[in-house]
Amino acid sequence: MTSSRVFYRLFQWSVVPVGAALLGLASMQPLSLAQDTPPAGGNDAPAMENGQQVLTRGPVHEAFGQPTVFNPKPGLAITKKPPQPVEELPPDEKPEGDNVSWIGGYWSWDEEKNDFMWISGFWRVLPPGRQWMPGYWSDNAGQSAWVSGYWANAATQEQEVVDQAPPDSLEQGAPPTAPTQEHIWAPGCWIYRDTRYLWRPGYWVVNQPGWCWVPATYNWTPGGYIYVDGYWDHSVRRRGVLFAPCYFDSAVIYRPGYYYRPSVCLDIEVITPHFFCRPSYGHYYFGDYYATSYLSVGITPWFNFTYARGSRFYSSDFSYYECHYRRSNPRWGIEVRLGYERYRDNVAIRPARTYVNQQTVINNITINNNKTVVNNKTTIINNNTNNLALAKPIKTYTAAQAKNPDAAMKFEKINDTKAREFGKTATEVRKVGQERVAIERTRPTVPGKTGTTAGGSTAMRSVTLPKSPIVSRMPTTPNVDATKAPTGGNVGGQVKRNPPPIPEKGNRLPPVTGIAGTGAGNKTTGTVGGNTGGTTSGGKTMTGPGSGTVGGGTVSGGKTTTGPGSGTVGGSTGGTSSGGKTVTGPGSGTVGGGTSTGGKTTTGPGSGTVGGSTGGKTSSGPGTLGGTGGKTSGSTSSGTKSGGTSSGSKSGSSSSSSGGKKDKDKP
Repeated sequence: MTSSRVFYRLFQWSVVPVGAALLGLASMQPLSLAQDTPPAGGNDAPAMENGQQVLTRGPVHEAFGQPTVFNPKPGLAITKKPPQPVEELPPDEKPEGDNVSWIGGYWSWDEEKNDFMWISGFWRVLPPGRQWMPGYWSDNAGQSAWVSGYWANAATQEQEVVDQAPPDSLEQGAPPTAPTQEHIWAPGCWIYRDTRYLWRPGYWVVNQPGWCWVPATYNWTPGGYIYVDGYWDHSVRRRGVLFAPCYFDSAVIYRPGYYYRPSVCLDIEVITPHFFCRPSYGHYYFGDYYATSYLSVGITPWFNFTYARGSRFYSSDFSYYECHYRRSNPRWGIEVRLGYERYRDNVAIRPARTYVNQQTVINNITINNNKTVVNNKTTIINNNTNNLALAKPIKTYTAAQAKNPDAAMKFEKINDTKAREFGKTATEVRKVGQERVAIERTRPTVPGKTGTTAGGSTAMRSVTLPKSPIVSRMPTTPNVDATKAPTGGNVGGQVKRNPPPIPEKGNRLPPVTGIAGTGAGNKTTGTVGGNTGGTTSGGKTMTGPGSGTVGGGTVSGGKTTTGPGSGTVGGSTGGTSSGGKTVTGPGSGTVGGGTSTGGKTTTGPGSGTVGGSTGGKTSSGPGTLGGTGGKTSGSTSSGTKSGGTSSGSKSGSSSSSSGGKKDKDKP
């Protein structure tokens, strides 16, 4: 059985009707699972062995992957202070390659145990061009609040921090039809410019084998909101090796000379179907979180994107896989959802919660007429015990990978000296977290430009990032265009060593329709990119000309009437909507104006530093962070800044692959 089949084999169960609708995020509270009966095989916590209890569920280390949170807010808050970190020594096997680092563990809070659990360190294949800024527990007024870590741009030493939270996201999800089967929707986000937030609409990105596009977002910190630009990361199965979380006996781990050396790793192909998201904590979770009571504290299936309510989030990893399997297994997303329902409604088949209990269940299994009998009680139509082993000894896991010619990673041995060098890096990373505490607590006291933020502090300021020891430089010769599908299509395409170019740069964005930002009242805050927002009528979006960085306008009667803009790029053209068509008036500022005749836009000459654009049915002005609106054909522009060009809605992508080809990426 190929590993791509193993990934979704867990979900080949009988269909169970969908139960109650998923609940939204609720406030933090102690969690009770009294509604559930423990699974067969028992999940009562056994006594700790050697001062530790290895778990087969819990938060996923945030440096491995995080959900994208649209409306960032203060993180998980508790009344206890975390213990001192556990001293770790990496195992003596690591993924091959120089771009691999050991990222140390940290304490997380477990509501059910009402105590801390240790999120073990892990081997990370670093995302190109990024540096790791670790998360930390912030102490404020007797409470400890978690501040998420993030992958910062390695080329940036100065980080912008905005005092004011971004407005609620305007993202409503992908349009009904993708340009091709290879496309993934990247959600829009707010961008802070000068004195206010501007909305950058979502856009299509072509899925690239082995590479996952992580869209831009903001992270909350005690000192303000940090913008994290989008980047390419490795697909989940190429991202590194996770190790199981643990409970520790403090009487053991703080003895002089004690160190923890993780030896039980997580099989990513087995745990991924059991993935969950907790947006308020900025973490993925894995394992048995199927009880509906978890929904009340915001732990929800990773496929349950919410754009319009509650704590909105997006999983770039789920989107990658759903697109990846679109040709070879179009029902993959459906099977994932049905699998969730099956585990939710059948307590007995849920994964074990500890490593000891997992091994007990597996050892008690007997194969009888193609049925799996657990403890002579529970019958499950599934005789693949490998699917039950979320966690495995690292030596067992690496030996299996060595025998697999299609393994995503190969491993190499390291001696104790090298392992201790990696362990020292983890200590240095903790120091970076401590520097973040000092930097992000500090707010300027000298009055400055305030924008829409009340008070005397500046609305946006720059801080110097700590120097992280976990850093990966961007390759100088990218080898894939992010707007074009790989030769032969996605499925069956070879994984490239270097990431594709950043789609946000170099006008590589596929065509997108501008969306008007909303502020207080009915006034818009403008858009970032080459387009102003349009109105939607009869399923079609009517897009106005580009407004540069600060084009303003008001919304009246559901239609956008765009007034002249102002600011650094120049004025936008004004226009009104009549009879479902946009009638565009002359423009002002540095962007040339035009008139509309018979539904076609005739654009006049441009002036100043930004040349006027000429085009076919729809002509839009250039933008600094966006694409062109509508369907643009043969659009050109002149001047020092030029608008993008595109043709049709397929963004020049090819889709020549067909179902049944060998999946060379295998997530």
